[in-house]
Amino acid sequence: MSLSVFSDIRRLLDEQQFDVIHLHEPMVPLLPLVTLGFSKSVNIATFHAFQGTRLNRFWSLFTRGLFNKLDCHIAVSTPAREFVSKYYPAEYEIIPNGVDLDRFSGENSLNKFKDGKVNILFLGRMEKRKGFKYLLSAYLRTKKQFPDIRLIVAGGTQPLKELRPMLKSDTNLDIEWVGQISDSDVPKYYHSADIFCAPNTGNESFGIVLLEAMASGKPIIASKIDGFLEVMENDKEGVFCDPENEEELEGALKKLIKDAKLRASMGKSGRLTAKKYSWDIISDEIEDTYFKAISKKHSKVGK
Repeated sequence: MSLSVFSDIRRLLDEQQFDVIHLHEPMVPLLPLVTLGFSKSVNIATFHAFQGTRLNRFWSLFTRGLFNKLDCHIAVSTPAREFVSKYYPAEYEIIPNGVDLDRFSGENSLNKFKDGKVNILFLGRMEKRKGFKYLLSAYLRTKKQFPDIRLIVAGGTQPLKELRPMLKSDTNLDIEWVGQISDSDVPKYYHSADIFCAPNTGNESFGIVLLEAMASGKPIIASKIDGFLEVMENDKEGVFCDPENEEELEGALKKLIKDAKLRASMGKSGRLTAKKYSWDIISDEIEDTYFKAISKKHSKVGK
């Protein structure tokens, strides 16, 4: 990043004289922190993170003065609030992430997956914390009993090296390695799925992928982790499994594969739940915090 960005930010803030500046992860170098440093506006912050490093404690001491410039603190979930409070104690209002209902409301699925097979979707990077290897193991065992199923792997690259031995046993596995997909194609993959799986092992502050699946009307199999527990209820919008538990994943897959009515019922419940997280609702909550913060700051100035 060029050093000129510092003067550019300062000039922009001086010229525009914003009433409110809303920063996401404001204590993260460099752009949010610099903006906060130069800001003379009402400063709102949203915190998303749920994991850090050993440097967090030191960094929080170093940036305490800048943190004190914040007029309102928002966390996207209880886990996010608990994490940030360890380093920056303050009052935090929980306002979750929103979901664009219109984006996921259609039925624009991909024709190549319309062949009668039950499609199981995994959408995420090939990182260990995403838990794909546990889903893969469960799928391979399930495939022996239910041959007319397919696993669609989107958003990641080819399988990790540690997974390749698992894939050599049979060439007819019906696994589609899609790789990276465009943002515009994401709804198409949700709509092509009969079941959405999120076998994450942890370190998720919020279940945005679960909300996207719900908005698409799809039943979910997900790990029972803090961020996901915030948005989904077991046996309502989907099925929870203990993290890293291949047997529970296998059982959940079989349960949903053989019961189309249950899949439809969970998908319907998911759509209703997703409506609570509509951006129309969430944006109103955020706007309310703006007015409260402005009023609070003006009352302090008046004193």
